[in-house]
Amino acid sequence: MPSRDRPNLDLRRRVQARLTGRRHEPGLAAAAGEVRASGIFDASWYLAQAGADLADGQDPVEHYLRAGAQRGHSPSPLFDARTYTRTHRGARRTRYGPLVHYLRRGIARRAQPHPVFDVDHYLGQSPDAVDHPGGPLGHYLEVGWRAGHTINTWFDEAGYLARHPHTDAPEPVIVTFLRRAAPRIAAIADHRDFRRQYRTFDQDRASAFLARHGAARSEDGPLVSVVMPVRDRADTVATAIGSVLSQSHRQLELLVVDDGSVDGSPQVVEAITDPRVRLLRQPPGGVCRARNHALSLARGSFVAYLDADNRWEPEFLAVMVDHLLHTGAGVAYSALEMEDRGETVYRGVDFDRAALLEANYIDVNTLVHRRALVEQVGEWDEDLPRANDWDYVLRLSEVSDVRYAPFVGVRYSHDRDRGDRISVREPLGHRMRVYAKHNLRWEEALARPSIAGRTSVVIWHADASGDLARCLQRLVEQAPPDDLEVIVVDDSRRAWHRWRVLELEDRFAPVRVLSRTWMQLGAPISLNLGILDTTGDVIVLLDQTALVRSGWWSPLVAPLREGRVRATQGPWLSFAGSIESTGYAAGVDGLPYPFLAGFPVDGPEARTSGSRAALCRALLAARREDLLAVRGLDPRYRAVLADVDLSARLRSELGGPLEYRAGPGAAAGRVVEAPTTAIRHQDQAAFLDRWVEGLHDEERGRWEALGLQITHRVRSSSPWVPADAHEPHVVYARDRDRPLRWAIKIGAPDVLARERWGDRYFAEGLQAALRRLGHEAVIDLHGAWERPSAHLDDVVVVLRGRERHHVAPDQVNLLWLISHPDEIDDGELRRYDRLFVASGRFASKLEIRLRRPVYPLLQCTDRDRFRPDPDATPGDSVVFVGNSKGILRPVVRDALAAGIDVQVYGAWWRGRIPEENWAASHVPNDELAHLYRSSGLVLNDHWDDMRREAFLSNRLFDLAACGATVVSDHVDGIEEVFDGLVATYAEPSELPGVVERALAERSERFERRQVLAQRIRTEHSFDARAATLDAAANEVLSERTGSGARSGQQRLTR
Repeated sequence: MPSRDRPNLDLRRRVQARLTGRRHEPGLAAAAGEVRASGIFDASWYLAQAGADLADGQDPVEHYLRAGAQRGHSPSPLFDARTYTRTHRGARRTRYGPLVHYLRRGIARRAQPHPVFDVDHYLGQSPDAVDHPGGPLGHYLEVGWRAGHTINTWFDEAGYLARHPHTDAPEPVIVTFLRRAAPRIAAIADHRDFRRQYRTFDQDRASAFLARHGAARSEDGPLVSVVMPVRDRADTVATAIGSVLSQSHRQLELLVVDDGSVDGSPQVVEAITDPRVRLLRQPPGGVCRARNHALSLARGSFVAYLDADNRWEPEFLAVMVDHLLHTGAGVAYSALEMEDRGETVYRGVDFDRAALLEANYIDVNTLVHRRALVEQVGEWDEDLPRANDWDYVLRLSEVSDVRYAPFVGVRYSHDRDRGDRISVREPLGHRMRVYAKHNLRWEEALARPSIAGRTSVVIWHADASGDLARCLQRLVEQAPPDDLEVIVVDDSRRAWHRWRVLELEDRFAPVRVLSRTWMQLGAPISLNLGILDTTGDVIVLLDQTALVRSGWWSPLVAPLREGRVRATQGPWLSFAGSIESTGYAAGVDGLPYPFLAGFPVDGPEARTSGSRAALCRALLAARREDLLAVRGLDPRYRAVLADVDLSARLRSELGGPLEYRAGPGAAAGRVVEAPTTAIRHQDQAAFLDRWVEGLHDEERGRWEALGLQITHRVRSSSPWVPADAHEPHVVYARDRDRPLRWAIKIGAPDVLARERWGDRYFAEGLQAALRRLGHEAVIDLHGAWERPSAHLDDVVVVLRGRERHHVAPDQVNLLWLISHPDEIDDGELRRYDRLFVASGRFASKLEIRLRRPVYPLLQCTDRDRFRPDPDATPGDSVVFVGNSKGILRPVVRDALAAGIDVQVYGAWWRGRIPEENWAASHVPNDELAHLYRSSGLVLNDHWDDMRREAFLSNRLFDLAACGATVVSDHVDGIEEVFDGLVATYAEPSELPGVVERALAERSERFERRQVLAQRIRTEHSFDARAATLDAAANEVLSERTGSGARSGQQRLTR
């Protein structure tokens, strides 16, 4: 039974609420309790957003639940209300806002409270965090951060504290970062929630509006000029005209402009006898030219537009004119009802110019404006076949008020299957042209002077912050000696990338981030925004995945500052390590293809600088004044050809050569997702629309200058050129003297792995030795073993590790098995012309097994890099150099177990050894010799199969060549090769004694190690091994041709 005092209780509560400004809400108290218990709510953070709205003494939590949540305020730096609401639509319907939704529903669903909070990553450290009242977020804020737990894999807390030493707030370091970065994120133009289309329409609002403006009917009102372009719309134009002539506003003229129809449309118009209709004819020139033709003859005070396949409601003009007259505005637009594949949708929202600057929501058929405005804004842009109405409305809105008339004035049928519709036929790139036209300020940038000697690097970033971090790290490490600025234009769709990019800006001093809008702008506009913001006299456009190589900048920048060229490009490598582009050449059809794509970067072709028909934006440099003069990249291109178009405009408008500059260049840090064929076709059409005959290029002469000739053409395999582009298949020119071309194949899969792949340096040493013999020699990573230019190689040397090579029978094929003997089969071995094995024992076993010669060829050293220094004074440190490769290496394990303080240099050791024993993740190869000579003792070990089959590691030869003191696991033959000067152990228990004796005997064995070093550098050098391989290759060639042995400089005919 209800209480008899309840009415009085309710009355007292209402009176109290009126006096105190508080309402009694039973649900509010429960929600407030949950929020407080969660540990998430940050009062100071919230008051910074909503403090002015709070009454004195009002509880911030209750204010947030009553009002702040609905206004989009955030309750914590680590709770992004807007992103959470956008991701979890149910949060919009929660009475007390997204935080309460998170506490009641989101925690159980493992919802992300903030883009930077990786819930799965955090729960991997604290599985019980789901039971905290605030879930993983509340647990982190209360417990986790103090325990050293992290909420993502990328934020470097130690680095941030080192850069901001005065950060001493009692909160997680990442929260301090978020507080500082939040204004930058908030400043990004965000219209993602601005809806331009609805499934329902506000009929009540429309009725009220029409009640005010719908009664005006006048036979003598202001004249309205209606503009209707038509091309091949004989089936719809009569209906459209009928909807104009049926208008309740009678004072109108209809200017129908036939734009070269061939289907009888003009005859349909001529059959209409209403004197208000005038038919104008013109040759095909596009919808904008037709509208301009009509505007030049228009006599009305107002102008309206209707396309020939749409229709107006009878009251449309009367309501629109009355609205304009009563408001005094110059422009108005109504709502539109659209039939789209059986579904009815509505377009009609209140005017917001900031939103209009990002995307159009005002259809031309709904637009009415005063005729006088044409004199101010000019004609329709005839260079825009699509999105021209957006452009015109933006121009009108610059000079006049724009008002929304909230009623459905237009019925629109959107037939996506009709190929002659502009919205179907013309590419979307024209929309981006309109965006650029109204958002990029070229004249302002031209008025700012450049800073002489400063190099500005511009990078477009889109949802690849991991790639960008590697790119920036390398860029800063390899920074040019002159003034450098790096501008990253962030075009990411995912919010966490935006936050991470700001952390990268904080991490790398020369970097400045531009993050203008949440709208995805694409590469051309983004790069243009960066160009506009530069201050250097030379600009380098760089791909976000780029890993620049040492000395990359000088070949690009120097010719520009000297004024010899208009633009330059360095070698751009694929992730597999072969050439992706050295610029573009053009075939007989004028379509560009990447010149030397698939060639090795260290081959003679890529080492030859020269002019190009066009350059690739992945690594393109030009003077700032030139890029500003031609207005940067054209945004009509969505994926390909923007750089080719830019190159063509630089050359045609400004003159001067475009040049490929041989040098270190840069490589892609991953395989990039290719654009679709449809987009490539669209970009190709846009390119040929401007450059009707394509590019003009002396293509054959370019190839012939490299000693190559074209035999036939194949469709280009590059996804970054027109879909119809073809590239030539080339062979060596006949009767041309040239050295033998050697290809050294190593197992490193890609350019990232190459950095820490030991065989890389081994291959480089062999390459240098072969070149000293007069040969051409290139190195192929595993991903490029089957590169398109492989048929040009004469001799292939496979430094066999774990990867199998598919032998081409028309080449000389040499196998040098240097590791992992268990991972090779007899079928593969039999296909090689000569077999070499870095173990005498295993060579003998194979020779018996295969019943063919197998030659022992031990590993070796680079005599120029590794040499003794009689004046060096070694210390007492015990060192190991080598990557973990996923295991705790045996000699490191044994040393640590024995209490030996070993310093480890190499990658992937974190979590496997104590941090104090991990000295560095990488030692540059040119610093290794010094490390070996200055260490007291260096430890070495072998993989199990290499030790079992007596393969001596390459590091032993490098150490011996330096005269270093070495302790290694035991391998048969080690005493003979190294004169007993490499101490070995067989059991872990032996290691401490072996190390102690080796250190004690260093001085007395010093002279013997010096003698050994000289012998190793002579007998076991790359020059010695190259001579052996050279003799073998010549022997095979002699067998095949019946001629004598050839040196590297002798003529070879295929």
